[in-house]
Amino acid sequence: LYILGAAASALAAQPEWLLLARLVQAAGGACGVVTARVMVGDVFGSARAAGVQATLMTIVLISPAIAPVIGGTVADLAGWRAVFALSILTVPLLISGARILQESGRFRLLSAGADSPDAAAATDRPRESTRIRGGRFVLLASLFLLLNLFIAPVSQLQNDYLRTDRGFDGLTITIFTILTGTPAALGVIVGGRIADTKGRRWALVPGLIALGLFTAVFFAVAGPPMWLSALVAAVLGTLTVAPLGVL
Repeated sequence: LYILGAAASALAAQPEWLLLARLVQAAGGACGVVTARVMVGDVFGSARAAGVQATLMTIVLISPAIAPVIGGTVADLAGWRAVFALSILTVPLLISGARILQESGRFRLLSAGADSPDAAAATDRPRESTRIRGGRFVLLASLFLLLNLFIAPVSQLQNDYLRTDRGFDGLTITIFTILTGTPAALGVIVGGRIADTKGRRWALVPGLIALGLFTAVFFAVAGPPMWLSALVAAVLGTLTVAPLGVL
């Protein structure tokens, strides 16, 4: 879905088709996020999942720092359509991964039946219930919905704010993003450690509170305090990345 959405975006002739293609691309990207989280829990189990997720997200967080630079350069040299066309280059990697990676043990468990001895062997772990608890599912779904609703637009709002209200140009925004966003990897590592040793809530609650508080401060101040508040929001806010990834 992601590749198809990217290809359709590159070929879109009207804004309406571009919007539709981006929706398809977003759906495919969301599938990848869920799959990665399931793989971590499936391979390492709940006891180590938060720590492993923290390590993976430390690497993933590098991409927001370098992607704007690469995307902007490609757009300047070849046009914005070329940025979407680059996604097609990942097709060989996807095909290779599909051939090499084994199927999720959780999928094999559901396919064979929760009470099947073969299913327990497929997971290499004791059998566990596959029943979805409705109350917990609704709570988690509401949590992620609210997070996406209020946090996802912050990046774009931040860039617009820096450009229009603070007079930043593209280069300055890139430098600002790198300097205040790259140290967020520290928060991911610490959050994973806290979740493994103290429990997920001790990373989630302080992280979410700090993210909301210092993000609000960022939009209310200028100069060095603005840079500092963005840095603190990034580092403390990413305490929640690993725990959220294994809920």
